[in-house]
This record gives sequence, structure tokens and C-alpha cells, in this order.
Amino acid sequence: MRKIIIILFLSLVFFINPSSLLCSDTDIKTVQLSLPDKTWSLDINLPDFKIEKASFNKDATGRMLYAINPRTGIIISIFLEKAAFAGNNKACREYYWARAQKSPFQKDDIKFSEAGNMALVEYITKMHEGTAVNQKNVNAYMSKDDVWIDIHLSKANFKLHEEELFKTILNTVRFNENYVPNQQECLRFGSMFYLQRNYQKAIRYYEKALEFEKKVPQLDRDTKRVLIDNLGMAYGISGNLKKAKEIFEYGIAGDQTYPMYYYNLACAYAEMNDLDNAIVNLKTAFKYKQNMIKGERMPDPKTDSSFAKYMENKRFLKILEALNQ
Repeated sequence: MRKIIIILFLSLVFFINPSSLLCSDTDIKTVQLSLPDKTWSLDINLPDFKIEKASFNKDATGRMLYAINPRTGIIISIFLEKAAFAGNNKACREYYWARAQKSPFQKDDIKFSEAGNMALVEYITKMHEGTAVNQKNVNAYMSKDDVWIDIHLSKANFKLHEEELFKTILNTVRFNENYVPNQQECLRFGSMFYLQRNYQKAIRYYEKALEFEKKVPQLDRDTKRVLIDNLGMAYGISGNLKKAKEIFEYGIAGDQTYPMYYYNLACAYAEMNDLDNAIVNLKTAFKYKQNMIKGERMPDPKTDSSFAKYMENKRFLKILEALNQ
């Protein structure tokens, strides 16, 4: 079975769950940040903020968000990372503050405090590289399970009356203990684990995403194809050919001209030693090859491990020759 993954929008780009855009008369936007296998999220209200960057780290044990409020000039960065060692919010602060001391940025008027479940550090950077910046900085450190959280707020040309802007944002930070990954998060988590070749976890999240999609369709055609294709391949690579076959047949039932469903179904049949059905589906795949997702390429059965045992079968080789023509 081919092991090529096609990720259209799943380059770990940040996605805000539409159901978590809590809108009122003031149009307050709530951002939810969570990690795979966690039953909670970190929620924070960020009205008027523009998200500039968001990503997960390579092994999906951490994520970050960087956003700017063009109206107030406040910049926020949020990091969720696996804790360096067991410890509470103060341990988290001690660890990260020790690292921050090594940065070239000047730190004046340093103040340590605690507020609820946050350990805080406030300071001013008055000058940077010979230029007056008067940048106010607040770091809020938190600890939850084995995750450490660093929320950094900053604003250049800070004025004393703007202190309340920082407090207003931090007062909205809370843990949501009833968090359930939404469809897009499940899809993203599944793809991260797929790339790590952790197919069992990939299956778990892809199945959740597909369950969401069956109840309330939200995905565009190509994204749904990626979901079903990768889910079926994850089952196939894991050795559960019966389930892989079931997934690809489900895909075909709702999208009868997408060639990769047929191709992967042919792979499943080939590995189940059913050459007749493998050939039927391989022919159908090539029949619809013009319907590949943009950027996809039809795999070469000659180099696919699923068909390796048939490379001396004259009937199969004749079929391949006809398909290439």
C-alpha cells in the first residue's frame, strides 16, 4: 500500500473552531489551544487580534500562537510545551525566566507576582540597540498536567494608562475542562501522527474527524478525500485490511470518480490475495486518473509493495502494460 500522504491545508496551520468564536455585541473572539490526548484546552479572549503565526512542534507535544492587535499595538505569543520536569506554575516561571535572562534584551523594573493559577513576571525594556522603545512586557506562566504554558504580552511605547490592557487580556485566560477536539483539530492531530508513522493514533483522530463529518458535513471535497484516503491507508499499513477496504468503499459510495479510492482498494485486495478484484479496481482507478487532486500523481503499481508478489504474473503484467498505454 502506498505510503504517500497528501496534506492540503494540514501544514499545521492554526485553525479557530467556528463553534468557539463566542460572539456577542462586542464580538469577543475566544481562541482555544489544546494538544493531542489532552481533555482540556487553554482558552483566551483575543478581540481584534490578528493571528500571524501558529504551529505545532514536530512531535506534537507543543504548540505556539503569535498574534498582534493593530488597534492597541499589543503583541501576544503563547507557548504550550511538555514540561521540562514536574513542577507548578512557579517552577515553570523559574525555568523559563532563567532562559530569558540570556536574551540580549534589556530588562528594567522587574516585578514578580502571582494571580490565580498564573506566576507573573513584568518588566520594561527601555532601550534596544541604542533606540528608545519603552516596551512593556508581561509573562504569565502556568502548569497543567505535564504541560507548561508561557503567555507573553508586550507593547512598545508603553504608557501607564495602558496597564489595564494587559490585565484585561490575562483575566480571560482559563482552562476549559470540557474541551472536545473539533473536526479540524481531529483532522490535524490525525495527520501529525500519520506523518510520525504512529498509525494507531492517526486512526483514532481520523475516525473522530470522519464521525464529525458524517453528522455535520463541513469539509470541502478535496479535504474529505484526504481524510478518507489517509484513514484507509493508516488501517492498511497497520495490517487491518478489512477495515481499510471498508473505508475506501465508503469513500467510493459518496465520490465515485475519485481514482485514489479505487487504487487503494486495489492495494487492499492485492494484499488479501484477491487478484481479480485488485485488477478491477486498478482499472477503474486509471479510468478516472484525470480526477486526481491537484498536485497528486497516480502511483506506479510496479513500484508499490502491495503488488510486488504479482510482478512475475503474466496476466497482471499485461494489465499494467495496457494501463500505461
